[in-house]
Amino acid sequence: MIKFEEIKIKYKENLLLFAEKFEIKKGEKIFLTGSSGQGKTLFLRYLGGFLDFFPELEKEGLVFLKDEKKDYQTYCDNNFDSFYIGQDA
Repeated sequence: MIKFEEIKIKYKENLLLFAEKFEIKKGEKIFLTGSSGQGKTLFLRYLGGFLDFFPELEKEGLVFLKDEKKDYQTYCDNNFDSFYIGQDA
């Protein structure tokens, strides 16, 4: 299980993404839908810990991975073994 709390992504003064709580249980699949430019890719990059490549973004949040609490930067620094994002047509 992985759980995120207080997800915030900002660019300058603009809040790009906010989620109070989000949890994915082992074996669970998620489905994201939305119009172009609504934040789907940004959200997936956040989940995977890939936003370190965008230093201009302010990233906040707590990550609970196997019940171990980490801040988002620590999560990115110690990214887990693998992360898979599939896209089925």
